[in-house]
Amino acid sequence: MRGWVTVVACAVLCSCGASNGGTSGAASGGAGGQSARGGAGGQGALPGSGGAGGSSAGVGGSGSAGAGGSSAGGAGGLLLTVRLAHTFVPSGMTTGPALDIYDDMYGGGLMPSLSGKPIIAGLTYGTISDYVKPRFVENGGTNVQLVALPAGSSPNDTADAQPLWLGMDDGSHPQVTVMLDTSGPPFTSNPLSAIDWTPLFEKGDDGAPPPSPQQMGPLAPPPPAGQGEYLVTTLSVDDGLPTSGDDYYFFVDDACAPALNGDPYVPGPLINWDTGDFAEFPASPGAHQISVAPWLGTETPTCAQLMAVRQGTTTVSVAAGQQIIAFVYGSSVTDLHLVTAPIAP
Repeated sequence: MRGWVTVVACAVLCSCGASNGGTSGAASGGAGGQSARGGAGGQGALPGSGGAGGSSAGVGGSGSAGAGGSSAGGAGGLLLTVRLAHTFVPSGMTTGPALDIYDDMYGGGLMPSLSGKPIIAGLTYGTISDYVKPRFVENGGTNVQLVALPAGSSPNDTADAQPLWLGMDDGSHPQVTVMLDTSGPPFTSNPLSAIDWTPLFEKGDDGAPPPSPQQMGPLAPPPPAGQGEYLVTTLSVDDGLPTSGDDYYFFVDDACAPALNGDPYVPGPLINWDTGDFAEFPASPGAHQISVAPWLGTETPTCAQLMAVRQGTTTVSVAAGQQIIAFVYGSSVTDLHLVTAPIAP
């Protein structure tokens, strides 16, 4: 994994997952935003404990997710909004398992779901869920702990459950995309223990305590006037693929133009997020074919060389002023794809 240079303490909106028994609190501040890595196999740092089995959802009631996930009410008027990008693929496989995501299986420890219904049901590999508003059932109704199960599993199945990101609404009503990717081989007999997660704060406060800087959304500056923008990241493949020294390039149609925040000394549309979590590629309003090209050579590629090895071509429309997240993911450098979703205004 490249680019993680700042280590911060895990706090209310930062998952502190454990990797193979250790803790992970590495973070990288993007252009105005912040991401914090959760380690595989960890449960997050919980600032307190819930009551017997945790507290139930308050005002806003409970809710269950349909296809793609529908909203459940937050407790006590809490308005944290989250969605999940599923790019997790177990080592040696070419696709990842479908997942059910619960927000009420944690109350000081893993337990059967209080409602018996996932907040996001059947999240398939290579997709991004709708935004949902979780119920707050941990720490007396102030924290939410997301938990993943293989899709279709019993809501009482705690043996195969994997705790994910821990969140809390501090009053700034965060809007977060949590990317699920692969840390490597599973650390336990549970195959989901190989999941890593990265919360990307689109809006709100990341909750980092002093002296750590409190980063706020957005993830990147707004696009140039009259244009839209693709925000592209290779976080998933940087973590999940064993190839080292590889570079990835992003094309909007056939344009070989660099990112707005790209390295001025590197020609072409390199996805270089050393200056932020996302490379920023503007585009005129309308539908565009976007694609990604891997480059493993030591020499600087020409645009013609890159265009000959493009993968994951898909058509994605963008409106003026709109920002669309684009995750590069896949099981190998010859199996690359793009999954995209607009950031809600």
